Amino acid sequence: MFLFSPAQQAIELASSALPTFKPRPKLADTAPLMRAREWGSVEAAPPTSWPLGAFAGILVAGSLVTLGTARRPRGSVVPPAAASAPSRAVVSEFAPARADAAPVHVPLLAIDGLTKRFGSFVAVDALAVEILPGEAVALWGRNGAGKTTAIKCVLGLLRGSGRIVVAGHDASREGKLVRASIGYVPQELALPSDSKVMDALSFFARLKKVASDAMVRALAEVEMEEHAGKRIGELSGGMKQRVALAVALLSDPPLLILDEMTSNLDAAARAGFIELLGRQKGRGKTLLFTTHRPDEVKALADRVLLLEKGKLVRTCAASEFADFSGPVALRVIE
Repeated sequence: MFLFSPAQQAIELASSALPTFKPRPKLADTAPLMRAREWGSVEAAPPTSWPLGAFAGILVAGSLVTLGTARRPRGSVVPPAAASAPSRAVVSEFAPARADAAPVHVPLLAIDGLTKRFGSFVAVDALAVEILPGEAVALWGRNGAGKTTAIKCVLGLLRGSGRIVVAGHDASREGKLVRASIGYVPQELALPSDSKVMDALSFFARLKKVASDAMVRALAEVEMEEHAGKRIGELSGGMKQRVALAVALLSDPPLLILDEMTSNLDAAARAGFIELLGRQKGRGKTLLFTTHRPDEVKALADRVLLLEKGKLVRTCAASEFADFSGPVALRVIE
């Protein structure tokens, strides 16, 4: 409205008659991100004599006074033209997804091309694995097949080539976040025998920077509340392994990694521990474990990965492995 007002036309007339009247810009954007729309230009008036220029100056002064005293009524807001209707690009960007679209499955653990060498010996050879949230996967193979080495690479205890991503975090760049997403249960928890169960949990809780109530919750999940005041040396092998599972559950990680977790347990303790892991799986935990017992694979696993000499040679469903009629199971027994 101002561009085509009498005041603006008077300014253009005065600047044409008196070049010194036109103000010079104090700041100029040499690389603007937006360009003003071309509304047209006002033809400059031909040069006039000095009396006409003086008259134009008086007219400009009067126009400025008039604009200064005029006020716009309250509540009168002129909406910009660009805001009157959203662009099609914005509408399509936030459009709802199609009902028949296929769901996107993002793996909780993704291993791509993992290779670990010890000198000339290749312990893990270009391992590629994807494990979805809530899935239980068993690593199966003979001693020296590379199962434990692969697990140590995921935990960050060993460094190899390739890429490991846990819960969306790259292990090579976000090691702390990766370790915070993993609960690890070894064969035996290395703790002083004279340390009490609750003291051991308190030590790991401080390392993991979790609240004290997490210790009570973890003990309840492994059914060890009544043994919280006992010393580690007074516990049986099955109870010690439950303490190890409680330590792994302190920070409530989405991924549990277990390496030969029942190799030193008797039949009763092993059955009880597998039942605890089954509960964790039912609560949505993702499990990756190594074992030499087919009954544990049948009880926990959804898939079985067969490793030989560091290579992934076969993948099968747990049902195919457990019935001992599939080619994978027969190959392992030989």
